[in-house]
Amino acid sequence: MYAISALPVLGLFGVALDYGNTLTYRQKLDAAADAASLQAVNTARAQILANPNQSESATQSAAVAAGLNAFKANAGTALSALDINSPTVSLTISDSNPLTMTVTGTAKYNASVTTRFGKLFGASFKTFSFSGNSQSATVMANYVGYYLLIDVSGSMGTPSTISGQTALAKINPDDLSQYPGGCMFACHFSGYKGYAYSRTNSASSTATAVANNYCAQPDTSSCIQLRIDAVATALKAFMSSAQAAESYDNQIAVGLYPFIVNLFQYYPASSASSTLSTDLSASSTAADCIPGLLDNGGATNTGLSSSCANSAKANVTMGSGGTHIGNGFSQLYNLIPQPFGDGSSQDKRKPIVFLITDGADDEQVYKSGSWSGSNHATTVASSYCKLFSDAGIALYILNIPYQTITNANASFAGNEDGYANSNIPYIAPSLQACVTSQSNYFQADPYNPDSITDQIQAMFAQSLQATRLVK
Repeated sequence: MYAISALPVLGLFGVALDYGNTLTYRQKLDAAADAASLQAVNTARAQILANPNQSESATQSAAVAAGLNAFKANAGTALSALDINSPTVSLTISDSNPLTMTVTGTAKYNASVTTRFGKLFGASFKTFSFSGNSQSATVMANYVGYYLLIDVSGSMGTPSTISGQTALAKINPDDLSQYPGGCMFACHFSGYKGYAYSRTNSASSTATAVANNYCAQPDTSSCIQLRIDAVATALKAFMSSAQAAESYDNQIAVGLYPFIVNLFQYYPASSASSTLSTDLSASSTAADCIPGLLDNGGATNTGLSSSCANSAKANVTMGSGGTHIGNGFSQLYNLIPQPFGDGSSQDKRKPIVFLITDGADDEQVYKSGSWSGSNHATTVASSYCKLFSDAGIALYILNIPYQTITNANASFAGNEDGYANSNIPYIAPSLQACVTSQSNYFQADPYNPDSITDQIQAMFAQSLQATRLVK
């Protein structure tokens, strides 16, 4: 009896192995189909944006070729299971109206896997056959709203280049008793001189500061560029790219939201009825004023009130002393009009959030000469990020890495420097875990201001190419 029953039991075990092998092939081919449909849509979108007068057939040919290449690259060894006429990739374009045009990519395949044990049970078990398909789609011309959340805390006052750090250390008298080698931050608080010296690249009290306290270029004789200056330069480049990318009037709107302890709606002005502006030229001009908002101890910005109209009370509202990323996220979330838009019209803009930061979350507060809260730097909590992911709002993060304090003073402020340094390895992983997709995380070279511009441009390009898998 045992001998008689052993054969079918072993046969069934073999068939299970065959079935498991088939599932492995199917998983690879399904993933390849997803990649193919996405690539077809991405390619068509790029072709249409770059060549709006190109024929539909030419766009479809390029998209199909790119989709097939993506299928083959992702299928790997599973290609051997495909039927002779597989895979197929197709692309459809709904209509020519840029407001309603939808591009849809479809990938299909038929496959079969030869069994090792199943064929022992007859011809019908010689192969396991299966098929699969994937469909991706994107609306070509969404109305989009970019909410730019900008860290203007004290650590963003680090010079943007190594040569700039050396130049500031030579003339900065701040905290010399604690840091004989020179403070690496351009301190912006009342009574500190580093920030003012960075605006003139001089220790002379009669030197003329750059306009709007904005140093547009590194390594100049007239100013020492700080990280926040490099961010402003990158934001101006972003505005130019946004203008060039618009398929029709007012497609893209932008809001500037600097934060320290609290967020401030800088542009458009907080008194305005809208949280965004379609005037991208004016948004670019407003970016000139962002460096003047570096943490100043929470004082009124009287010196910027004429050329930067929205700056006077900005630092009073934002507070001082830390980098409260959680506050920035929650306060921005509450400013985005709800229900959240789908991009179908100007009053239903699809919201996209950019966070530009060095990622060191710091919950301390400075007010009227006193400090409160912990000065032990930490990282972004996952609960902060769920606000956006749960709402389906795309979050992109640019990490401008916090740099090690090389002349750390363990006796200063309860070893604040030591805690900041030990926190650094955990910053990037926390920011990567925060974004709604891993491809939405970007990291700049901390000593190359051009890298900040390049990465924000890459973030913008990524957001334009975003597609949705629909099947």
